[in-house]
Amino acid sequence: MNKLFTLFTIVTVLFLASCTKIDNTTLGEDLIPPVDNVSTFSTDTFSLFSDNKIFNDTARTFKADDHTIGYLKNHPFFGETSASIYAQFHPNVGFNWLAARDSIIAVNQGTTVQGLDSAILCLGVNVNAGESAYHGDTTANIEFGVYRINPSANFKADSQYRMAQNPNIAEDNLLIGSVIVTPSKIKDFKNFYLKGIKDSIQNQIRIKLNSDGLNWVRTNWLHKDSTSGSNGAFKDLASFTAINKGFVIKPINNTTANSLIKISLANNTASRFEVWYKYKTAGKVDTAYKFFYFNPSSTDLWASANANYINRNISGSELNTYTTNVGFDNLLYIESTPGSYAEIDAPFAANFPNALIHKAELILEEAADKLTPDQFILNNLYIENIGTDNLVKSVKYDTYPTQAFGTNVDINYLGGLRQKKAGGSGTINYYSFNITKFFQSVIKEKTGRLKFRIHAPYYTGDYVNVTQKEYFWNIGSNGFLFYPYVNPTAFGRVVLGGGNHATNKLKLKVIYSKI
Repeated sequence: MNKLFTLFTIVTVLFLASCTKIDNTTLGEDLIPPVDNVSTFSTDTFSLFSDNKIFNDTARTFKADDHTIGYLKNHPFFGETSASIYAQFHPNVGFNWLAARDSIIAVNQGTTVQGLDSAILCLGVNVNAGESAYHGDTTANIEFGVYRINPSANFKADSQYRMAQNPNIAEDNLLIGSVIVTPSKIKDFKNFYLKGIKDSIQNQIRIKLNSDGLNWVRTNWLHKDSTSGSNGAFKDLASFTAINKGFVIKPINNTTANSLIKISLANNTASRFEVWYKYKTAGKVDTAYKFFYFNPSSTDLWASANANYINRNISGSELNTYTTNVGFDNLLYIESTPGSYAEIDAPFAANFPNALIHKAELILEEAADKLTPDQFILNNLYIENIGTDNLVKSVKYDTYPTQAFGTNVDINYLGGLRQKKAGGSGTINYYSFNITKFFQSVIKEKTGRLKFRIHAPYYTGDYVNVTQKEYFWNIGSNGFLFYPYVNPTAFGRVVLGGGNHATNKLKLKVIYSKI
């Protein structure tokens, strides 16, 4: 009896192992029905078409957002990136310096000493992000320069500038300060002296103004106050910005620099403009300082203006070639905001037989011959549906499938996070999306379209709008859904296999039962 049972077990196992109708999926097998080798099937041979596109990006960097600064050198796949910050640092109320102007302009200590000691523009790195505040080769030096925004420039606190578009804010050509830093070491520089007392601050880029910058500060800062006379530059914001419009901080003289850094302008602990000076009081010379901050308010009368210009120069790159050619692409070049995206079309869905869909999984693999080092890779992608009206919408039912209103996309269900697998001579990255419910609705209702946009947004509030609730699962409130794993501005890129790639082919795996 035991021998017969054992033989039966062996035969059964061998029979099940020989069934190739069901193959493993990346998403798991929780929705896959038991194999009966008759009514349940799977395939990964559907024809998919893919194309590269460049965003006409309307994304903006708001005052409280992290601002990106840095430079990524020219790369054959994607070209080069240069990120600059425009910002105003000023008082929040009208004020006077700690002494009369004439006691600051020249201090007599046996010889005539100018009252201004130094001026330093400080940028605070996002300390909450830790190592994630840096992107790229952080061991290579990078140089930043400071320029004065021309007083005639139309730079306003109530304007929000597109990050992908040159804000055309006029700046002076005179370099008034510069610094060379090694991004990986910024967190280690923490000591400076305040009136002879050792004070410390970390995660800060400090750019000392040169002699040209100091002369400008003497004339346009130290010689002014909050009086109503001709020197009353600090009496209100309009008077102040008439001569102190703000600063441009940008990468300069870089040939080997290859990194980006997250800056928090709204961090008043580290981001500021420091003015250190001497003044005479009661016949004695004393040292004083004044810190001017970025004011992120949108309603305060002394609110600061800001812009974060991310210049993607793709001239001569493969991305440029693929986005300008005609026809479908065998490689997909995806770069984070402001960047590029992929369109994926599955025309077979229109004629797919009526079936019960157990799983539908879209899988995108990194091209094995176009690998991206981990310090530059995209950590997550996002998927949206392009409808028959050519409008971009969320993927119906699968973006937020829990039938209750919330604030975040259900990432554990939808997918999109970077994963690794064996491929080529080592490992490759891949991303997968669960589009099961949407695929079911398309073949059942015959009203949908299996066409998608794949991209790497930094803020999905610009894209996932729940006011059009028919594209979600029973959501009745207006507002936005947020993708919890966003990509920092300009951080990350990847080259994926397209629909007709020879090896790392774009795949749509569907497991279903005929009805």
